[in-house]
Amino acid sequence: MSDLALNGAQVTSLLEVLDKVALGTITVAGAQSVIGAAFPSVPDSLISSMLAGVNPVPKQKEVPHAPAVDP
Repeated sequence: MSDLALNGAQVTSLLEVLDKVALGTITVAGAQSVIGAAFPSVPDSLISSMLAGVNPVPKQKEVPHAPAVDP
């Protein structure tokens, strides 16, 4: 298990990838590829488990802007 120990910067990077999945910036498949390439010692099953725990951030409705008023 010590082969899987990550330092603080690695954990932060991993969390950033997971955040991007939650925000919809990258797909789960894309994140699997990125994490697998960046952390080759992490088993695919663990990567899948991490990604399965990502909760998508609900998209906010756009608020219509008021028309510009000439001064």
